[in-house]
Amino acid sequence: MKKWIPLALVILVLAGCAQTFEGASPSWKAKYTVEETDDSGINRTFSLTYKGDIEDLEAAEAINYSFESESAEISGEHSLDGEIPKDKTFSFDVESESEKVEDETEIVDVMVRMGTELETFQLH
Repeated sequence: MKKWIPLALVILVLAGCAQTFEGASPSWKAKYTVEETDDSGINRTFSLTYKGDIEDLEAAEAINYSFESESAEISGEHSLDGEIPKDKTFSFDVESESEKVEDETEIVDVMVRMGTELETFQLH
């Protein structure tokens, strides 16, 4: 029994090192994950998934996105070049100068623009 206590503590510590925020709009769903690394760094990953037909993406030249929390503010563009992508999910490794990890109670504001369509929503 005593052998399991250190293993259980390690699992609890590792499980507490990542925060995941999710949300959706009529056309998009998003996931933002923040994870502390062993070397005191922070990995941030942001993914957007288009909820419509993949063929709809062919007409778009680019997807512009931004998200903002108390700890980070990120924006970027993913070029589509008028081609149908192989997947409706776009993942981005996020670089931020912030060394603060988002608290699980934070709300992340998201903006996605594809062509003239603009959608805003929140991740919790």
